[in-house]
Order: sequence, then C-alpha cells, then structure tokens
Amino acid sequence: MSRLPVYLEITNRELRSIAIKKGFSKLEAENPQILHFDSLLQNEEEKRAIAIVEFLQKNYPHANGIYFNVPAQSQFLRELNLPFSTAAKVKEILPFELDSLLPIPVDETVFDFTLKPKIKEQTPNESQLSVCAVEKKALLPWLNLFSAAGFSILGMYSPVAALANTFSLYEEEDALLLHVGSAFSYLVLFEKKVPVAMRSIPLGYDIAVHKLSKRWKKSVEESEQMFRNLPSQTGLPASAYKKYFDIPKAQAKIFADTVQEFATSLANEVELTLKLSSVDVDSIPILCSSDLHEPAIIENLLRDNLAQPIAAAAYEKFPVKDPAYFLLQAAASPSP
Repeated sequence: MSRLPVYLEITNRELRSIAIKKGFSKLEAENPQILHFDSLLQNEEEKRAIAIVEFLQKNYPHANGIYFNVPAQSQFLRELNLPFSTAAKVKEILPFELDSLLPIPVDETVFDFTLKPKIKEQTPNESQLSVCAVEKKALLPWLNLFSAAGFSILGMYSPVAALANTFSLYEEEDALLLHVGSAFSYLVLFEKKVPVAMRSIPLGYDIAVHKLSKRWKKSVEESEQMFRNLPSQTGLPASAYKKYFDIPKAQAKIFADTVQEFATSLANEVELTLKLSSVDVDSIPILCSSDLHEPAIIENLLRDNLAQPIAAAAYEKFPVKDPAYFLLQAAASPSP
C-alpha cells in the first residue's frame, strides 16, 4: 500500500479508517477498514487503546500520518461576526471573544476557525466565522496514544465541519445537511452557499438501540443489528416489522414505537435548526447522510415527519461508496 495519510473516525462503537490522498479534482482512497469495539473494549480504555494501535499497525504500517476527529461530546461550536477583515486579526482577537462564549476557560481548549465567504450585506471590514473549540483534556489521550505508537499526527477535524465540506457536491443554494451517526448527529444550514449555522447534537441511533434493548430485554448488540438493518421503507405498521424480522407481535409493536420516537426526535431537531434560517424554510431541502447500511432509512424517516423536500447524500461522488466512510472522505475534501 502506498504512503498515504490515514483518516480516522472514532465513535463510541467503532473506529473507521481509510487512507486518502487529496487531489485537485478528486480524492484517491485505499484500504477502508472498521474496528468494532465489543462490550469489553467499550468499557476498558487500556485494552481499547491496545486494540486500536494493533489495528493501525496491521492495516496501515506505511502510513505517513494520521488525521482524527475531535470528540463530539467535548467540542463547542460558535458562529461569530467580528469587525475585522483579515484572518490574522481574527486569530489575534478570537481568544478574548471566546472567553465569554465558552463554559470553560479558553486556555483549556484548542480552537480553530473558518472564515465564511463574504456576502453583499457585510461591510468590507467585517468577518463572519465558524469556530470549533475542543477541551484539551479530551484530546490528550488520543494524541499521546498515536504518538507513543509512532504515528505522526497530521491534524484533527470536526465532523460537523467535514459535513459542511460536502455541500460543494450539490447544486442547491440553500439546504440543510444532516448526518446521523451512532451517538451524535450533525446539522449544517446553508444559505446562498454560505454556512449560517452548525450544530452537533447528542442524538444518534444509539438512543433507539438502547431503548429497544431495555424494552424487549435483548442485548444491545442484537438490537443494534436490527436497527441498522431497518427496511428502507419506513412508517410501517408493527405487523410489517413482525414479518420482516420474524419476531413476535409484542416485540414488533415495541420496535415500531421506538423507531417512530427516534424519527420524531430527529425531526424536532431539524425543525429547530431550520428556525435559524432567514429564508422560506418550506423551500429548503434536507440532504441526509448516515453510516447506517441503508442510507435511505434516515431520508424516509424524515419524509414521514417533515414537509421539506428530502434527498439522500451524494455518496456516488466519493471513491468509496459505503456510507460508513462518508464523513471520513468529507473530512479530506476541500472546504466550501
């Protein structure tokens, strides 16, 4: 395998990895892999760290470095307007601005920002920016782990910023991008090709999985497998799930109710984000992605609960079509 940088997405359930080379017109991707964390690795950090290092050394022995995602539960996203026109001036003043906007001292975080494209309404000396700040204590274990294993750390990325990168794949001027992961979902609202709001919310399909496990007393692993393999057609009655999964009627009722509860919660978060828009929300399409096996599941769940036009993400634009690697390839894509 060639010496390419490796992009990692570390979630509460697994580590996804892919070697990616950025090109002027397209990405080159090699060797996509997934390391699943069983219940032991989820709860014992030392054993999980050993498993991760062994996994990387086995699959990417010649990697020239690593990019990894910042922990979603430890990041703070902010949208700011500052009366400065240059990135250098913004960088100088930003720590003082963030000091009053974060729930922890700014010197306990690592932060970065992206300047948004200029719009007509702005004055020449005004800048709009998206900021991501992450607690240092959440990053240090990963930095120490990869460094001790001999891997160069080339950078970190925010999943919500990676999602924003994918907007260049679409023709829309206004849209809401939504990615649903296992523990977190990410939303980016675009108006006139400019990201106006970015949200990271602790609402992923794990919530439905754990509800299922508790309600019908099956293991989390079995419940997750069933949820990940939802039929692409949604809004089904309990009888349809009974036939599809070959489960008892009572369990099918629990399954149907749990899926609907999750869909309603997700639709509520989408509606809250759309309220931040200054344009007619009924005309804003929602572009959905997920690491579920069937990408159309989230698309159809929302279609049953919202009035907006809804479409699946442009997976075909990336070298690896598997939805599990959508955000990783997005992270390596050029910023919008």
